[in-house]
Amino acid sequence: MRHKYVAFRYIGGSNEDAFAGLDRSEYTLSVCKFRKDKILRFSIILFMLISLGRYRIYCVDDKKGLVHYSFVVPKSFKFRFLKKGDYHIGPCWTREDCRGKRIYGTVVKGIAKVLTEQANTSNVYVLIEDENQASIRGIKNTSFERVGICSKSKYLRVYSEITEGASA
Repeated sequence: MRHKYVAFRYIGGSNEDAFAGLDRSEYTLSVCKFRKDKILRFSIILFMLISLGRYRIYCVDDKKGLVHYSFVVPKSFKFRFLKKGDYHIGPCWTREDCRGKRIYGTVVKGIAKVLTEQANTSNVYVLIEDENQASIRGIKNTSFERVGICSKSKYLRVYSEITEGASA
């Protein structure tokens, strides 16, 4: 069985600071390629191989440790729908006690804004499992528009082209 994902594309937003909704007195934002957190070890190795080292990880920390991470991956064989110069944001994760605080949406929107301004790209995508209604609601409240659905193959875990499908 193939997993279904709702695809969203960044459409731009306001001229405010990219990460304006993130309380900098409470949270620290960093961009890296490697962290020693156990939760990230497998993903780092996987995305290092998939993107030939061209990925980035945006991390948000607080006094307790890692609060959120988002991987940013350029075009690779895993994402068939991406064109040269396009980016995919994901996988993303937010610590359970920090969910519902708009951290996910703020960070993803901020990353997309930075990519479109600094990396000179026009297409930044986020894929969300169709059953993950909390994340879908979180991304709908940002500067992303729903563009269709795609699926991920069971064994190779490659994402298909985006097609229009039932509304999420």
